[in-house]
Amino acid sequence: MIYNLMDRPVVTLTEATMILGLSASTIKRRLESGALKQVEKRVIALSGELEEKSGKIVDLKEQITALRKESLQNGKLLVALQSKYNELSETYDLLASKNSRYMADKAKETKKLLEQLEVRTGKLKVLK
Repeated sequence: MIYNLMDRPVVTLTEATMILGLSASTIKRRLESGALKQVEKRVIALSGELEEKSGKIVDLKEQITALRKESLQNGKLLVALQSKYNELSETYDLLASKNSRYMADKAKETKKLLEQLEVRTGKLKVLK
């Protein structure tokens, strides 16, 4: 919480030295001459800037919170997608393996059928 000394009707000389960055004697001298009114205007302007910056800080903190939540959701989605990708990759590997075995079995069957065809063709030539 920001404690605004300017909201109070009176500040102590010690607080005024902290706010203005001037020595106590300089503040007393300026109070007597009336020159402190310009400084008061500057303090009021700076107080307005401070409130504006504080509002921006609040907005940025809210954005950071939203981004953290979004980042967590994206992380969870990434883990889920990686898991699904791994499952798909395993399924593909299994399918490729089964396909290779199937192709090898078909090649053997084709070779066997060709051998049988050669034998029968040879028998037909003998019969002619």
